[in-house]
Amino acid sequence: IIAELQFNCGADRGLTFPYRLRFYFGMHLIKLAPKGAGAVKEYSADEFNRLTGIEYLHHLKFQNDKIFQRIIKHCMRASAKDYIHSKRKWLGALYADQIKSAYMADVSIRWIDDTLEYGLFAESQINAWELIGEYTGVVRRHFPLFHKINDYCFLYPSSRYFSGKYFIDGEKCGNEIRYANHSDRPNSESHGIFCDGLFHMILRAIKDIPAGAQITYDYGNRYWK
Repeated sequence: IIAELQFNCGADRGLTFPYRLRFYFGMHLIKLAPKGAGAVKEYSADEFNRLTGIEYLHHLKFQNDKIFQRIIKHCMRASAKDYIHSKRKWLGALYADQIKSAYMADVSIRWIDDTLEYGLFAESQINAWELIGEYTGVVRRHFPLFHKINDYCFLYPSSRYFSGKYFIDGEKCGNEIRYANHSDRPNSESHGIFCDGLFHMILRAIKDIPAGAQITYDYGNRYWK
C-alpha cells in the first residue's frame, strides 16, 4: 500500500512548492541469520528491531521537519535551475517505481565472523544493473567540527548548488543495504539518484550476482580517511 500526501513548502516566504510524498505501508519480512543461527529465517520489522537494535526503515527518515523543508526547497530549486546531473535524473526515472514502493531484492543478512560481523547476501540471482535497494537512514546535518562521522554515514546526494551539508545516517536505523560490506572487487555500486523530488542513495548490481554470493561495493576513499 502506498499512501500519498501533498502539501506546499515555503508558503511562509511567499514561495509555493507543491510536493507529493509517498509512504509505503506494506508488510516486508527481513531475512536474517543471526550469530549462532545456522539457517536464514524471516522476521517482521519489530522482531528485527528486538534482535539487532536497529529500527527498520523502508524510506528515508528526516531528523526534523526543518531539515526536511530545507532539502525539499533545495531539490526543487536545483531542479528548476538544471543543477542536477543528467545521470542522476535518468537513474531516478529508471528505478522510480521501485524507489516509491520501497523495493528490496531477494537478499538476506547473515553473520560472517567476529571481525566482519554481518554481511548482505543474494538469496536468488540478481542480474547486472538491477536495483538491490535504497540506502535508508536518518537524514541529518553535517557538522564536521562537532559531530563524529560513524561507519554508517553516507553523504546525502545533492547538486553543486547545495553539496556536503547532510548525511544519511544508518547507524541506528536503516534496511538491509546498511549491511553490505566493502570489497576492492565489488559486484555492486552505490549511486546518488534524483527521484520523486528528492535525492536518494541506491545500491545496484554491476554484474550478475548468483544466489548465495555476498553483495559488496567499494566504499570509496572518503570512507577510509
